[in-house]
Amino acid sequence: MDYNNLIPAPIDGKNITTDWIEEIFDGQCSTSNGKTYLGFVKDLPIRCDIIENALCWQFLVPTDWWHRDVVIPAMEELTKRLQVKDDADEGHRIHVRYRKSGNDTILWQEFYWNNND
Repeated sequence: MDYNNLIPAPIDGKNITTDWIEEIFDGQCSTSNGKTYLGFVKDLPIRCDIIENALCWQFLVPTDWWHRDVVIPAMEELTKRLQVKDDADEGHRIHVRYRKSGNDTILWQEFYWNNND
């Protein structure tokens, strides 16, 4: 794949929908307010913000939890759940890139279209 041909795919509710964001959560009382969603992954509170062509997943935990064995397994579970959703794109029209923060509490999920499609 030529990554130079990728262009941002905005999350607009038509091509890339937000319906599945709540499915990522543990099924516990998730809520949304415009472009911000709140829920839980492995019983840890998490916030998801829609920013243009990206979802910013941020664990809402105290600073001293960043390097504990609590956040890292939750981040791994979040990544696994997101990748299952990515694999569901049978036509492979959407390309997804992940970036983590240095402290393992934030995961950026960016969506792109292939400019050759």
